[in-house]
Amino acid sequence: MQNTYDQINSLLDELESLSLQVEKKCDEIVTIIINQNLKAAA
Repeated sequence: MQNTYDQINSLLDELESLSLQVEKKCDEIVTIIINQNLKAAA
């Protein structure tokens, strides 16, 4: 049973890492969109 818990914990760690990467990418996308809008408004 411990092995199953270890696997689950490992997957949760992986998910946490991926969610941070997704968050970073979303921030990058938002920054690009804002910059494009600023250029268009100028």
